[in-house]
Amino acid sequence: MENWLKAKLLHPLIALLKQGSTPYTLAWSVTIGFVVGIFPIIGVTTVICLGLAIIFRLNLVAIQLVNYLVYPVQLLLLIPYFQLVSWFFGTENPFSSIDQIQRLFNQGFWEATYSLGWLLAEAIIIWGIIAIPIGFITYFTCLNVFKKYVKV
Repeated sequence: MENWLKAKLLHPLIALLKQGSTPYTLAWSVTIGFVVGIFPIIGVTTVICLGLAIIFRLNLVAIQLVNYLVYPVQLLLLIPYFQLVSWFFGTENPFSSIDQIQRLFNQGFWEATYSLGWLLAEAIIIWGIIAIPIGFITYFTCLNVFKKYVKV
């Protein structure tokens, strides 16, 4: 069974990941998949990764694989993003408790949507600040690993 899994799943996946990729493009692919994967708006990362892979001619499989693997991290980071928004911009986090969320939506759907929109816009700014150093660290770490282990 183990040999069959390696032959039918693992080896083709590795071949697909390495197809047409240098260590540099593979490192960029993983970096973009990771950095975009932790974007604070759920549901748009797949399209963003697809667009960036096409524009920069990167490995689409690697980008999407990393993007999907970091999805749980994206969910876990939503609360810290909102807390950082509160701290950085000095605004109240309307999503810090269930009671606050209920009060917000009791005031009206459009008011809640407006508040959420601004909160997400501010979270994107926080993500942009955090994404730059995370991107550099991820890229250079991956590049060193891929130079050592990926043979073109």
